[in-house]
Amino acid sequence: MIINTLMVQPILFPITGDSSSWLSFWGSYIGAVLSSAIALYILYKQNQQNHTENIVNRNLQLSVIKYNQELDKLRDLRTALVDFQASFDYMEITNIASKFIDGHFGEEERARLKYLVCDIDEKGFKATLLLDLMSSSNSVNEFNLVYNKIYNRYGLILGELSSFLDLMQDLPQNKSEKRSYIEEHLKYWEIYDKQQKEIVINKI
Repeated sequence: MIINTLMVQPILFPITGDSSSWLSFWGSYIGAVLSSAIALYILYKQNQQNHTENIVNRNLQLSVIKYNQELDKLRDLRTALVDFQASFDYMEITNIASKFIDGHFGEEERARLKYLVCDIDEKGFKATLLLDLMSSSNSVNEFNLVYNKIYNRYGLILGELSSFLDLMQDLPQNKSEKRSYIEEHLKYWEIYDKQQKEIVINKI
């Protein structure tokens, strides 16, 4: 309508073509511009939508990867905890103690104790390492409390058996020398009561 109004106004210089031709030209030109603008707008919106979908897909893929990683960590932790639990070999401790009672204080017993210490340390370290990778939770904290309690008690048993083995391996045969030897070694044991100490010496 604007072009039509301009075309019927007086002109200052001659123009090739009639009004219908120029009206058709400008109509086509404006139509092409509007179509291009609409196409560009649609393209812009599609790019926006594609970008949003890419972000969603990437986050979904990252979530799947993270889930699989957590699942793998849980599987590894389960295996490590089973191995760790199996390393608490109280049957072997009972066998070693029985040999002590029978008077066996040799290298075989020392090797068995050393193996038990290495086994529990290695498997305990692996379980702790995997637990540190897990997110903090009440279950993890509760396990750590139980783990430390059991691990320390088991380690104390092994430590006492090793100390007893060291004590008995070099035990003198002479009675007076035997008593002095025992008293010297008991300084490193946590015995504070004098009467209790005397009972322990007599038992040894």
